[in-house]
Amino acid sequence: MAKLADVYQDLLEQDLEKERATELRIQQERTQERRLTIENMLKVRFGSVDEQLATLVQPLAELSPEDYAQLLLQLATLSPEELLEHFGQ
Repeated sequence: MAKLADVYQDLLEQDLEKERATELRIQQERTQERRLTIENMLKVRFGSVDEQLATLVQPLAELSPEDYAQLLLQLATLSPEELLEHFGQ
């Protein structure tokens, strides 16, 4: 009976590891999609993405959903300097 419990525990742990891996993959895909969206919006808005703006892309892609939505709304109106001032590190 103890052996069956061990097998069951191992299966639960494997299932949990798979779930964590899936969640991580989904988060990475979401961040990559956001990166591409931000890069494309910057290119459309400013014609190109210089080195300074490029440094903002990853941190912006990792914003909370609320902050990301706010960014998308502001992106159409802010100048490159304002973006760097507001979101720069």
